[in-house]
Parts: sequence; structure tokens; C-alpha cells
Amino acid sequence: MANETILDDTDTVRVVEKLIAATRAGKIVWETTEFHEVYQTVFMSGVVLSRKNGRHGLEIMNSSGDTVLSYYPEGEGRQHMLEQLHHFAHVSALKPRQVLLDIAREIDEQLLRKN
Repeated sequence: MANETILDDTDTVRVVEKLIAATRAGKIVWETTEFHEVYQTVFMSGVVLSRKNGRHGLEIMNSSGDTVLSYYPEGEGRQHMLEQLHHFAHVSALKPRQVLLDIAREIDEQLLRKN
């Protein structure tokens, strides 16, 4: 049986760092949710939510949908780390660069049609 002790901040920070690295590398895909500024990524063992509601936060749910961790740290360094994760989750889920490129292409097409 695994040693089930209380998680400390170090365990959570390690997971957040891995989430950031894997998202930046395109290995993890985030999705939008029904809630504004909340993105999720799904694993076999659970779901990770990146939230922005005044502060940045992280929630982890198990495969049954129960919240097993809510992480909303106060420290500036930890908040910055969660801000980074939220930014990369936003980019993964919404693909803002692709939207801008598509809009630019549409404008170019409209300009060509006018000539």
C-alpha cells in the first residue's frame, strides 16, 4: 500500500512545473470549460483545472470527479508560476496566434477581392 501522507507544497510545485514544461512542449493539450478563465486537461487518473479568479489557482480532481487538491498560494513566486501555467493553458486551449493569423488571411483575401 502506498504511503498516503499529506502533500506538501514541494509536491504540488513539482507537478505544476511538469505541467508547464509539458504544455510548452505541446505534450499536454488544454481545453476550455463552461467557466470563464478556467482551462482543463484530462489524464487517466484525473483532471487538472487552471483557474484565474482574482488569483491564479490549480485544482486537481480524481477520476471520480472529487476535488483532491485546491491550490491557491499567497506567495508572489507561486502565483507567478500559476500565472505562467494559466497563460500556457490559455494558449493551448484558445490558440490566439492561429486566430490572429486566420483573421489576417481573411483580410488579405478581402483586399484582393476589392482590387
